[in-house]
Amino acid sequence: MKTFSLALLVAACAVAHGSTSFRMDPSSRQATLREQERIPIVRFSQDISEGSDAVSFEAGNGIILDHSTQVVSGRGGAYEDGDGKMIKTDSSIVKTGSYQYTSPEGLPILVKWVADENGFRAEGSHLPVAPALPAVSASAQY
Repeated sequence: MKTFSLALLVAACAVAHGSTSFRMDPSSRQATLREQERIPIVRFSQDISEGSDAVSFEAGNGIILDHSTQVVSGRGGAYEDGDGKMIKTDSSIVKTGSYQYTSPEGLPILVKWVADENGFRAEGSHLPVAPALPAVSASAQY
């Protein structure tokens, strides 16, 4: 879990604005590495305990990421392992988190998300929302 959290942190920083970038040198047709401004991590915390973990960081450019993982008992099910065998469990994993940054247009962007047995769901004022489904009559027959 520590490796995943560290990889997530590195990936988020690299994607957001990165400390380095690759560009193609037209004269040599070879990729070269160019240094850019380094963005410091101004806050980082990680808490790992039995059945849960939490990671939080803030970068010097205003990017903030928080996520947590919890094992929830009593909400189990079954899953297929790598060999094709069905494994039954009495617990499930729930991940929650958020990230925020300022868009190139200067707008604050905040995304909150949940990933659990019902799938991945994200919310944000900048994200589109599906229209409400019409109510189905109780007398409707299929």
